[in-house]
Amino acid sequence: MTSLLHSFKRMFYIEQLKQLKITEVDGVPVQDLSDQELKHALTIARLKEGA
Repeated sequence: MTSLLHSFKRMFYIEQLKQLKITEVDGVPVQDLSDQELKHALTIARLKEGA
């Protein structure tokens, strides 16, 4: 069950970044980022968008 939740969270973060037109961070595709890097990238992107 935890694995399913983990996968859902990853997909959610990746989709949120794609909606913000972010497909890579520092030259690394968002799919290859760690969970912590995904959360950080999404937080920074939302701050830059003013959300």
